[in-house]
This record gives sequence, structure tokens and C-alpha cells, in this order.
Amino acid sequence: MYMSKILKKFVSVKGQLTGLYRNKKIVADYYSKFTILKERKRDFASNQAEYMDSLRSKVAAGDYLSFDMDGDSLTYGQDEFSNDKRPTFSDPTLDTSVYRDDSIQAGVTYPEVFQAEIGEFLSNSITVRNRGVSGMHAQTNLEVWKESAGADIHAVMLGTNDCRKNIPLENFFDDMSKIIERRLNWGAAVVLIKPPFKREPDKAFLGFYRDIIELLGKIYDIPVWDAEDFITDLDRKEFFCDKVHFNSKGYQALGKGITEKFKEVLAVEQELKKKIQ
Repeated sequence: MYMSKILKKFVSVKGQLTGLYRNKKIVADYYSKFTILKERKRDFASNQAEYMDSLRSKVAAGDYLSFDMDGDSLTYGQDEFSNDKRPTFSDPTLDTSVYRDDSIQAGVTYPEVFQAEIGEFLSNSITVRNRGVSGMHAQTNLEVWKESAGADIHAVMLGTNDCRKNIPLENFFDDMSKIIERRLNWGAAVVLIKPPFKREPDKAFLGFYRDIIELLGKIYDIPVWDAEDFITDLDRKEFFCDKVHFNSKGYQALGKGITEKFKEVLAVEQELKKKIQ
């Protein structure tokens, strides 16, 4: 019995090491082909630059702006345990036109925070849509969100469930590429957000999916932000309601951090100074 447990542990560890080596090689192979990949996607990168310039012009002109936040339960705002949790569909920014997530929500979601925060800095009329679905990975995103809602820009944060489901990195790369290109074909700009690690960070496997996101940003000339930058390691556990999901404090931090990044890429501060002058 004891030897059987030892053998199972050995097989498990061996499998993990094999998986780590394989994923490391896959990421390295993609980076070795970077120049070729970037050349193939040159037209998409050009479109991304055009749409970002258009967004900045809209900010300056005070035109209507629409933001779509694509993701999984971390975008949806799942929280089953905190005292301030809310019933399903409590977030008024939630897009339930195609898919309805029945998970309990936190006291606040990051799209709600973003809507309030960015609204304070923009004179523009804005719409923010929460397109987060619990359990969603890149492939299911493609299956669910097939039509444009007319957004000017999409913030995409995926990878947590791809890692959890052991989706091959090659599939993740292809699916994320299709997600990016679909939105660019809709005439919308894109930003990518690397998902945060768990409450107790296990960086080995999710790190590879985050590496793919970083690479895709470079290929398509898309801004890539890191959700890890918005929470502090010192009080890390205070931001989570369980091993994976944030509580209201975590979603607040995520929403505020994303707002600051948007202000940078949209040159909001510069435009505000021009209007004051």
C-alpha cells in the first residue's frame, strides 16, 4: 500500500515535469518564429494602431465610447463566500444577451468599478459591458461571442480555465489569435490582460499561458497588462474569497488598475489638460 502511494506520487511528479518541459519548449518555439508570425499578422497590427488612434480622437472630441470586458469568472465577478456577495446578475453592466451565468457575484465587479472610475475622467458618454462567463476559456469564448455589440475596444482576460483544463498551449495560441482577429475584424481595438495567479501562487503552469498572451501582444502590437500588478503580495490573501476568485477588495483593485492603464493608452490625462487650457 505504502509503495503504491510512492509509485503514484512518482508518476504524478514525472508527468508534471514532462508537462513543464513540453510547455517551455512550445513557448520557446513560438518566440523563435516571432519575426515570421509578426509579418503574417502585419495587417491586423496596422488595424489595431488605426483603431487605437480613432479611440484617442473620440476621447478628444467627447464622442460616445463603448467598452467590452471579455473574460471568465474573474471578469464576471464570481464570489460565493464573502458577506457582501450579491445574487446572480446583480452587475448592471453584465451582458446577458447571449449567455447567462448563474454564479453568485461579489459586492462589486471590476467592470462596474471601471465604469465608475473611467466615467469620472471622461466627458464622453460611455457604455461598459461585462462579457465574463464563469468557466470560460478561449475556445468557448469563440463559441459564445460570435457577434459584435459595437464596442470601440475589448479588454480580454482569459487563460485561467485554459490552464485548469490543461488546454494545449498550441490550441490556446490559436484560439486567442482568433479572438483577437475577430474583434479587429469587427472594427474594435483590443487590449490583453494576463490573468492573476491563484491566492497561493502556483506560477509553473499558468505562467506559460501568460507568456503566450505576452507574445500575442507583441505580434499584434496590442497593449498587454498584468493583473498581478494591481494586487500586492504583502496582503495577497485579503484580495481573494477562495483559491481563485477575488472578493470585492480584489475586484476593486483590478478595476482601478485597469482604469489607470486605459487612461495611459487613451492619453486621457493629456486630453483633459488640453480642455482645461
